Amino acid sequence: MLNLKGWVIAPDNRPGVRKVYAKCSDGTLRCASRHATRKVLEAYDLQQESKQMKLRKRTLIAIGATFACLVLMLYLVSRVILLGSFAELEEQYARRDVERVLSTLSDELAALDTMLFDWAAWDDTYTFIEDANEEYIVSNLVDETFTSPRLNLMLFINSSGQIVFGKGFDLDNEEEIPVPQSLQEHLTDDALLRHPDTESSITGIVLLPEGPLLVASRPILTSEEEGPLRGTMIMGRYLDSTEVERLAEITHVSLTLRRFDDEQMPPDFQAALAALSPSFPQ
Repeated sequence: MLNLKGWVIAPDNRPGVRKVYAKCSDGTLRCASRHATRKVLEAYDLQQESKQMKLRKRTLIAIGATFACLVLMLYLVSRVILLGSFAELEEQYARRDVERVLSTLSDELAALDTMLFDWAAWDDTYTFIEDANEEYIVSNLVDETFTSPRLNLMLFINSSGQIVFGKGFDLDNEEEIPVPQSLQEHLTDDALLRHPDTESSITGIVLLPEGPLLVASRPILTSEEEGPLRGTMIMGRYLDSTEVERLAEITHVSLTLRRFDDEQMPPDFQAALAALSPSFPQ
């Protein structure tokens, strides 16, 4: 490549024409030959073109870096906004699903209570709680009475708190089983037997070692829904895996049930339990 240090390039009087001068040792300038002029101008043009290319490259790098920074800033801002929105939306969906499941559970308890009312306010039951006649048992308390409405137990308790008749039922194996002793212990504190009037009803979930139990309790009355109260009738249905699957199908929610005192509770359940408060118990 030609070294341009010993040459001077200057514009000519004619537009677009440049002259090349050689620097002499005594400091004077001598007009270059036509051949030398062509070579010097070619080298000069190449040098200028190289400078322009470097300048364009630096400009493109600066523009690219600026664009990358803008994209990164946009991503970070969008991520914060979107993640916040997604978290809020996910929480709304979770609350909606919980409310849907709770509403369905409430409907199940109401249906259980309605079915119990038909039994508790009935002359035959009103008589049976006094004499425990075998005809009532044979005619009404057969296995089919439990399978169709998915019942796991029925209890008939007189006014003295004594169990006149009780029957547990295994729906999976369709066979009679003993009434769990753990439930009988819940009857000693009168929580399920306290009925102040003929319109009284108690529904809820009792946590037993065998599993959570949906229960409904009503006073035993005549078919005219009159007293005096002769005792209490209780119906129950376990909230087992089969029942949970059925509730999941009804609510279209992926449903998993855990006891709040379960020592093997998964971390996500523990976090949800820690977030519960009296103002939002769901």
